[in-house]
Amino acid sequence: IIVASDALLNLGASLVKGGRLTVEAGGRIRNGSLVDVTVSGLVAAQSGVTKLRGFIENNGTITFAGDGADQAFGFDDIYEISDAATLLGDGELRLLEVNESLVRGAGALLNETNVIRGSGRIELARLQNRGVIRAEGGSLQLATSLDNAGGRLEVAADGLLDLGATGVVGGLVDGVPGGRLRNGSLTNVHVSGVVQADGGQTQLHGTISNMGTLTCAANVGSQIFGLDDAYVVPDAATLTGPGKLVLVEASESGLIGDGMLTNTGGHAIEGSGYVSVDLLNDGGVVRLLDGANLRVDNAEIVGGELNGTASGILSGISAVLRDVRLTGTVRRDTGAIALKGAIQNEGNLTFVAQPGSQIFGYDDTFLIDEETTLSGGGELTLIESNESRITGAGTLTNLDNVVHGVGRIDVAAIANRGTIRADGGVLTLGSRVDNANGLIEVQSNAVLSLENSTVSGGKLHVADGGLVRGGSLENLVTTGVVALGYGVTQLSGVVENQGVIATAGDGHNDIFGYDDVIMAPRDLKLLGSGVIELREAGESRITGAGRIDAGDNVIRGMGLIDVERIVTRAPIEGNSPSEPLILDADIYSSSSLKDVQVRRVHSPGMGPAAVDLHGMYKMTSTGWLEIEVGGLTPAVEHDLLEATGDVTLSGTLDVDV
Repeated sequence: IIVASDALLNLGASLVKGGRLTVEAGGRIRNGSLVDVTVSGLVAAQSGVTKLRGFIENNGTITFAGDGADQAFGFDDIYEISDAATLLGDGELRLLEVNESLVRGAGALLNETNVIRGSGRIELARLQNRGVIRAEGGSLQLATSLDNAGGRLEVAADGLLDLGATGVVGGLVDGVPGGRLRNGSLTNVHVSGVVQADGGQTQLHGTISNMGTLTCAANVGSQIFGLDDAYVVPDAATLTGPGKLVLVEASESGLIGDGMLTNTGGHAIEGSGYVSVDLLNDGGVVRLLDGANLRVDNAEIVGGELNGTASGILSGISAVLRDVRLTGTVRRDTGAIALKGAIQNEGNLTFVAQPGSQIFGYDDTFLIDEETTLSGGGELTLIESNESRITGAGTLTNLDNVVHGVGRIDVAAIANRGTIRADGGVLTLGSRVDNANGLIEVQSNAVLSLENSTVSGGKLHVADGGLVRGGSLENLVTTGVVALGYGVTQLSGVVENQGVIATAGDGHNDIFGYDDVIMAPRDLKLLGSGVIELREAGESRITGAGRIDAGDNVIRGMGLIDVERIVTRAPIEGNSPSEPLILDADIYSSSSLKDVQVRRVHSPGMGPAAVDLHGMYKMTSTGWLEIEVGGLTPAVEHDLLEATGDVTLSGTLDVDV
């Protein structure tokens, strides 16, 4: 059968079976049925319903007139598959207009080798594609679930593939920039090129082998939970391959769902958008691009790599990072993200300096609500004293990171084997710190506020101008100038002082008349050959019920010392006769004293000793000078006090013969 270019073949209710149908360009057919025919030329259906059945060997183009007349159910030109039809040959089935070109029916269509393309609607009971289906020139609506195993589904630059409530299973989905995908689902498909979600939600199921880019259109459309373009994981899906899923707008692009998404095989998730799906990042990477804001809400990212940039942001609430590897700069903004398990931080985990929705008075929070370990040699940087916070009922073990900056850390306990550093302001540690083999540093003009917490073990280094406020220090090594001020700081156990331990002398917040207090509630043993310094007469104080073995540490300055006992081999020196050290403690010193006021026992050493007295030496009425006499040899058989300055003796002289 040949239809000339100026002719119309109206089949009515008749049927053409077998043989060849050739239609010249411009020729048209209307209605009827084509069964087991071979088609060549340009077969254009016009204003009616033409049925296809059996094996259609299409070596030309089966298409539509596209004239907008006599629409049936909203469509003008219709091919109907009422039973079963197979498209063979190397031809095309071309749809021309989204509201006129329709392939419909209660039957099944198998596209074996044809290219089905264009703009229109396909609505069948079953659709199998082993060839090519391409959306181009507008919207191609698939109202039928597509078995695409062995087939290729394409979206051209000017095309929109609208899947509605249907899905694509298997095969290849390929797109180019500008092409769009709307709604539906993708199950066990391969992705190449650029596939762009637009104005709806597209579900992901099974294994998505992504060799290209899954992304979003970045235009305002029918928003879902405030999102315009979303990929949804309702149960379980896996993203694999060298490709990436790119979210493009924080308030419109989304990756959501109640299921579990596995990101593996080097696959990347990146960009700016909303993530609210549990993510098992097994061999995959999540990237925070420059200028992007990736918001993670009510979701958990497990394993893999989280890579950040200097201007990228990780935001959201009720989010969890578990067993992840952090690279680059990962900046936290607005809300709380929990860190759990083994966090391998090779970059800089930090905060964004801007006010937001505060949590317990803090804007940006990392939660530690179970045992968490930091490794990887990176940094955790807190940047604002009233906004940056690490908190929770769990324990934080820092193996080798540098945790530093300005803010607050108040977890159940800290085990520090790396470095904690106060720099640029006040860093508050509201947690007990096991610092064995660790280092705590305070830079110049910075404050380490310990509140009621304890630092035990390891090393504490304070640069000149730095300050430690409150808390307790025990069984550690001190270097630099450890200035203690703005309250009471306890020292206990064994402290190896390799520098200076001093009261700050700042004139604020007096406690019992004194501002800067070193408390020795229990026995304190000082090792090393450092200095203990009191800096202000009316403010500096060393007090407590404990006994201090100062060893070779020099005690100097002005202020009050009222502990149970001090035993020392090094000098005790006041500032001047008018600014003496007031010793309201039992003093057992085998070295010199200078400019001191003794209110209790002074014994030269624990046995016979020679002690030089320089400057002013004054024993008050409550004082008690204990002298040992056992023979004629000074410092061996009897005590010797040799004064080079003014000596005033009140109180009691006790001679032990």
